[in-house]
Amino acid sequence: METRRWLCDVQGTTCTAAGQARGGRGAGGGRGAGVRGGAGASAVTSPDGKRAVFIRDWNLWVRDVATGQEKALTTDGVKDFGYATDNAGWARNDRAIVLWSPDSKKIATFQQDERNVGDMYIVETKVGHPVLQFWKYPLPGDDVVAMLYRVIIDTDAGKTIRFQMTPDFHRATLGDNFSLSDMTWSPDAAQLAFVSTSRDHKSAVLRVADAATGAVRTVFDETVATHFESRTGWRVLWATNEVIWYSQRDDWGERYQGLLVKND
Repeated sequence: METRRWLCDVQGTTCTAAGQARGGRGAGGGRGAGVRGGAGASAVTSPDGKRAVFIRDWNLWVRDVATGQEKALTTDGVKDFGYATDNAGWARNDRAIVLWSPDSKKIATFQQDERNVGDMYIVETKVGHPVLQFWKYPLPGDDVVAMLYRVIIDTDAGKTIRFQMTPDFHRATLGDNFSLSDMTWSPDAAQLAFVSTSRDHKSAVLRVADAATGAVRTVFDETVATHFESRTGWRVLWATNEVIWYSQRDDWGERYQGLLVKND
């Protein structure tokens, strides 16, 4: 049975076919998915449907949907240190890992450093010659793992705003693979809230970045002795300056409510 990908607007009222789905466990071959890419099924369309972002040779490009005109948003991406790449785990894909802002002018993403990460090899056996697949994949105990340098890219100006912080581990509150659920834009696209998770999943830090400067402030952090996992995720209530946070700090899974910015 054929599996297809669909692009839907943020309201969920309109969807258009975007070609055959790709990715998943064992998909692709060579060194890292999304390296060459293109403006086809692997592109991510803006909320207003006017632009699509995709990966080409380790860099991010944007295409005008109406005219087909393309331009590079980044130029410093290199092999194994590319933008928005999803190739640091079993589930890997050519699709760019980006979160568009509500006004369709900015994207939140990262430059993923895997230059010194070890390789994973799989030989696909079938009738005829076997197929070798390999990609960057850190193992438990490795000194070097995939690190994410968070950025916001202004698609109009072609400007990259780097976050003023050390790189994050390729982790999420819901698992090892990076998740877009750990980032959320403010309605005016002036701020981005996100969670940084430690390699051992014992610490999670909620932060907010200024989209214009890249300045980052810490809202709060939670550290546990064993393993932190947010089973229901987290939410920012921008209108009321509040955060809904799931925790098992008292040995029960409960949701907590707190301020995003403390009042003076």
